[in-house]
Amino acid sequence: MPVILLWCAVCVAAWGVGGHRYGKHYKSLADLSLTHLNAAADRREDHVHDGMGFLTQHVAMTMEFELALQSVQPHLAVPYWCAKKTRKERKEGEKVKKEEEKKREVQNGRR
Repeated sequence: MPVILLWCAVCVAAWGVGGHRYGKHYKSLADLSLTHLNAAADRREDHVHDGMGFLTQHVAMTMEFELALQSVQPHLAVPYWCAKKTRKERKEGEKVKKEEEKKREVQNGRR
């Protein structure tokens, strides 16, 4: 996707064209920021950053952002990655690291 189209989608979302145009899931960037501020701005009662709510609250807000973004540009999505590695993936990573270390040693004349 050309960068200019992505930029246009972000600008439309930021300027708050409105839910009447994009549907019930649309929220402007100002609306999303206000949601975050209302839940987190008071240091005595930060429901977003303190305790066990950190991950769940941010996942929920990210999903809300993605729905708003998709109401403007349906083919866009927020990138997702799984940080959890399986035992097999960890072993393969360690093996590759050791092989790379051996190559460096050979290249540097240490072996």
